[in-house]
Amino acid sequence: MNIRANAIESLDQLAMAITQLNIEEYSRPLAILSGNSIGKHVRHVVEFFECLDLGYSHLAVNYDDRKRNLLLETDPDYTLMRIGELQHEMADYEEKMLTLVVEYGTGKQTIYTTLFRELAYNIEHTVHHLAIIKIGVERHFSHVKLDENLGVANSTQQNHKAQA
Repeated sequence: MNIRANAIESLDQLAMAITQLNIEEYSRPLAILSGNSIGKHVRHVVEFFECLDLGYSHLAVNYDDRKRNLLLETDPDYTLMRIGELQHEMADYEEKMLTLVVEYGTGKQTIYTTLFRELAYNIEHTVHHLAIIKIGVERHFSHVKLDENLGVANSTQQNHKAQA
């Protein structure tokens, strides 16, 4: 499997987690998530992939410059459509050099990176948010069945297999 396929699969996992939620469940603030909803975490992940998709065509990625599209956190059907569009775009990605624009309170900085490095970052970022989503789902929506490895890094999964 290549990095594009891994990124597409990480979005598949995100989609599977939200297909079992209705609109109210998807957008409900949850105390265990510090008042955030499952939808807010999904929006955050999808917007990072959108930033990378835009960066792919402009050769510069800036994750801080997200649109913060509220439909992504309140409408699971719209979000699933958007995930599918991003996966379709990703399937054709070719490795290339990019610049990453970051801001840590000291002014913008530019870092050289590659598309595949940023895909790897987005995969890990997705795993992190899937782990948070899993906590909210398991606590509040017991009817939702999630894969036991949802939100578990691949390296951790491999380590568990080696230990068994």
